[in-house]
Amino acid sequence: MALSAFALLEFTELKKYVAVDPKLIQELYSFILAKKNENGLFEVRKQYEAKNAYSEHMWSRNMYILYALSKLGIKMKLKILTK
Repeated sequence: MALSAFALLEFTELKKYVAVDPKLIQELYSFILAKKNENGLFEVRKQYEAKNAYSEHMWSRNMYILYALSKLGIKMKLKILTK
């Protein structure tokens, strides 16, 4: 997921210099948003990590995705995870 967010940032920046298929950017964007859970988090855990609680590393991957989307000016409503 974080790699997809990085690719989305890079391809968006790259289109200033070369022709980038808009479909590629749209598919990356759709893929990332499809991974958003009902609690507003993105599922960044690997399959073998899914049984564990979120670690600092997993939170940082989640925050990177939010950073990438906000850097691109993508506005979306995220529910705040509360306990």
